[in-house]
Amino acid sequence: ATDAAPDPAGAVTSASKDGADIGSSEWLPRALLFLFAVFCSTNWTSIKVLQSSHSEHVVAAVRFAVAALPFVPFIPKHMDSLSIKSGLEIGLWCVFGYICQATGLQYTDASKGAFICSLAMVVVPLLKSVSGSEVKPQLWAAALLAVSGTALLVGVGGATGPNVGDLISGGSALGFGAMFFRMDCYAKQKGFDAVGCTVWQCITLAVAMAVWLLVSEGPQGATEGVLSLLSSDTSTLAILAWMGVVTTAGVLYVETWAMAKVDGAEAGIIFASEPVWATMFAALVLGESFGEKEVVGGMCILLACLLTQLRFGDQKSEELAVQAQ
Repeated sequence: ATDAAPDPAGAVTSASKDGADIGSSEWLPRALLFLFAVFCSTNWTSIKVLQSSHSEHVVAAVRFAVAALPFVPFIPKHMDSLSIKSGLEIGLWCVFGYICQATGLQYTDASKGAFICSLAMVVVPLLKSVSGSEVKPQLWAAALLAVSGTALLVGVGGATGPNVGDLISGGSALGFGAMFFRMDCYAKQKGFDAVGCTVWQCITLAVAMAVWLLVSEGPQGATEGVLSLLSSDTSTLAILAWMGVVTTAGVLYVETWAMAKVDGAEAGIIFASEPVWATMFAALVLGESFGEKEVVGGMCILLACLLTQLRFGDQKSEELAVQAQ
């Protein structure tokens, strides 16, 4: 999430795409996925802007508190054990990913961090392989391509090499990849409620980030930091509201809803564009730029993401056979 990307292995797929999926049921979820991919791309630059004047702990705590507010009224309706369990675990993986994102951006460019985070789409098939699921050869090829692209992007073998921010940003790919892997497992269970899961994800994130703030800065420092952020100018408050309500709470909900209606492969291709928009936004607002090696590295990562989504002839036949059963 994403700042997070959709499940590259098809975490939630529609059982069928037949005549019942017509009109708005076909174009609306696809349009929303694309729209929120563009929205998510602003997170990297927004975080850099906020963290230029406030600590990453304060920014994260306030951001996720704002994100949780719209879901508080839904808590009483989603007290079932599966919603709580799935939301708690998936939320904790999100916590790891978001903390790595916020910390890494202290030391690396927003555009570079977005591309590194997109490796989450390669992490999922690797986790599936470790768990005993079959992984197609194309996914191993995608992993190799992504690793090569990352090496170019962070400057492995160059004069400077990767910095600490690049390495920490890699943790966001692991966190978000693990999140989608576990969501895939939960989504297959009878009684899984996407809304209930989203509610408890947001609550988990809000509580965890508040704890991170208190542990890092203490009660007095946390209080002063939050008050300082909330008393900022209108533009800062607008960024906070945008990140909390739209690119966090909104993305978590829309992504969960849309992925139940759009094939996971297609959703992955749509979200693979996020780093491109993030780079454009960072260049526009922060004046960041890529060199030739970084451009090639970013393109390799995008191609790896797309390669994980392709379905060749034999795979399509197998999928159709499964759906026909």
